[in-house]
Parts: sequence; structure tokens; C-alpha cells
Amino acid sequence: MKLLYDVTNNKWYNSNGESFPADNPAIPYGNREQVEIQLYDEVSGINSGSSAVEDWVKFTQFNDGGYSAILATDNNFLHWFKTQLKTTVPAGALTTPIEVITQESLDNIAEKGNIYLYNAGKPAVTVAYSTRREISGGIEFIPVEAQTLENSYNSGVQVDIPEMLYAEAVMDPALSDPATGLFVFDFICDSTKLRNKMQYASVEKVDDCKGLELTVFQVAEDNTVAIRKRCRLTTFRITGGIADVKSGVTVPEPEQNEILALLSAFIAQGFELQFSSDGEAFFDYQNFPDPQSIRYYRLRVKDTSGAWSEKIPLIQGTPGEDGKSVYPYIAYAENPDGTGFTLEWEDNAQLKYVAYKMSDSIIENPQAADFAGLWVRFKGEDMVPYWEEGAGTVMVTWDSISGMPETFPPAGHNHTKDNISDCARQILLECSSTTVMPDISKEILHYSINSSQLTFNFTAINSGGAPYTGSPGDVFTWELWVDVDRTLEGFSFGGASELYVLPGFPELLPLVNSKPTRHVFTLRGRYKDGVPNNIKLILNYAYSEEV
Repeated sequence: MKLLYDVTNNKWYNSNGESFPADNPAIPYGNREQVEIQLYDEVSGINSGSSAVEDWVKFTQFNDGGYSAILATDNNFLHWFKTQLKTTVPAGALTTPIEVITQESLDNIAEKGNIYLYNAGKPAVTVAYSTRREISGGIEFIPVEAQTLENSYNSGVQVDIPEMLYAEAVMDPALSDPATGLFVFDFICDSTKLRNKMQYASVEKVDDCKGLELTVFQVAEDNTVAIRKRCRLTTFRITGGIADVKSGVTVPEPEQNEILALLSAFIAQGFELQFSSDGEAFFDYQNFPDPQSIRYYRLRVKDTSGAWSEKIPLIQGTPGEDGKSVYPYIAYAENPDGTGFTLEWEDNAQLKYVAYKMSDSIIENPQAADFAGLWVRFKGEDMVPYWEEGAGTVMVTWDSISGMPETFPPAGHNHTKDNISDCARQILLECSSTTVMPDISKEILHYSINSSQLTFNFTAINSGGAPYTGSPGDVFTWELWVDVDRTLEGFSFGGASELYVLPGFPELLPLVNSKPTRHVFTLRGRYKDGVPNNIKLILNYAYSEEV
């Protein structure tokens, strides 16, 4: 769509120089249009005719740089909503959302843009946001990254938030030229606000549309923005559509067949290619003066003499270094000094070394010296290849192994209790006498007696079969299991070992359930200088159970 505008008389024309009637021009809801607007100086007495348009003088007052423009349409002239800050925003890097108090619908707020924060007596500060979402009692704005506030803003201060328009677009700088009054936009006639109005109602045209407005503004070196011109086309309308394009919609069969036939014809026809080094002069490949300099290509359907496509650049990487010729050589020898050098492989048991050499130039008569430092052994001692039929097992004699120690003396192993991984597991030792502690390292001593009298009188203490004399720090605990088939009616203790019995020791111990019974006693031993074996023993009765 091309629109012409008389800046002096504030009049709009179509591309032929004709004035617009009511409800024109029109863009259907959801359409994407390239809108081109050309500004002219006063067009006096000229209303129509393409030949007349060629004589119109273009508007050239926007020629001092920094110009851009916005093209917009909406149902009102409201730009901002005045709100209040809900929570305090601290000074410094802006990393958290900004919450404002407002009753405005989220659909009426621009999806992205700027908000303005106010502090009493200070200019408003602009904060760019990338998105927004509804929260309880208001709206939350997500700031664009890398923004910093010089001052903090307390809850309750004024915040301006932008209204959403029916549709808007920013000038395409690559296609526009403000210095000659040309402004080009990629205009999409859609927004959440417009969608809510059009999607769910029978609307032929948007009656409350206030027109299509071109706003030209200039950005100064200090990033301040000044509006230079507003041009509103009041006859513009947004129209509704009868149908929506949905996923799964297919092209009607007749048109589909025509399209397929056309594509098939193009493919069958083939394409012509031409190449260029500067994007200006193109040649067929066979006539190209320097194929290494090709940087662009273009194409068209073959044998049609139609228009060529736009030039298409080729991806050009950084040139690498020129390749070099290489000459490989393989040599064999009996030893790493090159003895028995040969370039020809032969099944010779003496040839145990190989060397590979890559040369930048031809070696006319290779010698062993040319391969110095490159020799690698590839054949083992008396090696028999496994792939040879009947090779069998390769045997190595003990005498052929070097570097072995002459003897392998066993080493003694002494471990403390801390080195034992299962020290919680107690060891039971069968005993025949209650007068000798056979081994202090066994935690449970098991006795079986055929008497109603029990005597405990440890006159000797052994460790590993040898007498043991206590040393400072010794603390021992044993369980004594005594299995009997009758009631124990008498006990005797002591003797040279100084065995002490704790108070409350029973005077007799009957059988449990009149069956063979195990009586369990605890015996504690600790170091005490001067007593027999330097170990003081204390005995106590624990419990009885049926065996």
C-alpha cells in the first residue's frame, strides 16, 4: 500500500494522486502490509493523474539526521494510564519486576515498551520492559536487562504505563529515507486488544477506529525524543474477515493440481545459474575469468528469458594456507640404529624395527640415516603371530624375565583392634577349666560342668598360649557361659587371682523349665599394679536361659 501526503494542506492521496473517499484506505484485520508513505510539499491544484504525481516536490525538511517514525491506529487518543508503584524499587541494578497498582485490564497495556517512574521535583525516569503479567490488584512489569536506577522509588509514587494500540509499527530504516520524506513500515494489523474486538463478534469494520497516524520523531544525542510531525488519515478503516485460516486447511483440488503442474514444469525445465565476484557483472561458470573469486550467484528458470533473481552471496571463509606435496617412505631394520636397513619388506625374523617418514621433497636414494630417530619396534622377542595356522600358545620361560627379586620374604602383620573390620563379632572359645583364663582375646568362654558346685579361680591368665601380665590401660570384658544339667547349689571364688564378686550374687541357680540350662556371667578385668598378673577381676551374674 502506497500513500501520499501533502504536508502543507494536510491532505492524503493514493498512489495515483487521488483523494480517499470515506472508509478508505482499508486494511483487513490480521493482514500484514508493507505501507509506504511519501511526504510532499504543497500540492496546489493537483488532485489526480499519475503524470501529475511525478511533478510533485518531495518533502525534504527531515534532513538533519536522527529521524524515525511510528505508524499506528487505535480507537482513542489515550497514550498512558496514571498508576501508583505497589512496592519500593531500590536504586542500583534493576533486577526485579516492578509492580504497579491499577484496575486496567492487561489486554489494554502494551505488551512491551517503556514505563515512567516519578520522584517529586525530579524528571521522570524511563524503564524499558520486555513483558508484563497480571498480579493481585495490578500489573507486574519485567524490566529489560542491564538497566540501572540512580534513585530509589517508594511505594505510592506515580508510574505511567502505556496503553495498547489496535496496531502499530516502527519505520524500517533499510527501506526508508526521511531526508526525502519516505517512510516504509512492515505493518501488521493485529494486537490482543484488536483480537478481542474482532474474534468474538460479527464486525464488518471497526467503527471506532480514529484513523491511521504517522508520527515522525527525532532522537537527539542525549537520547531525548522530540515529535516533529503528526499526519492522521481519518478515512482509514480496519475491516473484518468472514473466514479464518486454520491449521489443516488444504488448497482446493483444481488449484492444487495447477500448482503441482506448475512446480513440476519448473523442475523439469531446470534452472540457469550465473556467477559474479562483485555482485554487478555476472557470467556463466564456463566463461568466468577467475572461478576462485566467485562471491555471488543468481538464477532463473532455464530457457525462459525471464528475470533473474536477486544476487545471493556465497559464504566465504578465511583462506587457509596452500597445501603441500608429501612423499611417504617406509623402511625396515634389524636394530634401532638402522642395521640391516631395507626399503623392501621380507619375511625375515631379523627385521624387527619399522620407520615411517613423510618428506616435503623426493628422496632420490633413501639411506638409514634419513630415518634416524624414527625407528619403532613392531616385532616381539621370538613372537609367533597368532594368525598363523598351528601357532599354538606363546610360552615365556621364567629365566627370560628380568628384574625379579631373588627372594620373596614374608612380612609380619601386626594389627590393632582398630584395623579389624568385623570387631563387633565376638569370638567363642571352648574351655575345660575355670581356674585358667586361656586367651584374653576371646570374648566368650564356654564351660560345661557335671556338678552342683561351681568354682571360679583364675590363677593364671594367658595370651596366645603364653602367660600375660597386664600393662597400664588394659580393660577387658568377657562373658562366661556355664552349661549345666542340675541346680547349682554352691559357689567358690577367689584364690591367688583376687577375684571379686559384686553384691547380690545368687546363692543358688536352678534349672530353667527343669531343662539343661546356660548360666551367663560377666567378668571384667582392668589393670592394677601389684595384684596377680596385674589384672583385677570382678565377677557378676547376668542371666540364665534354657539351652
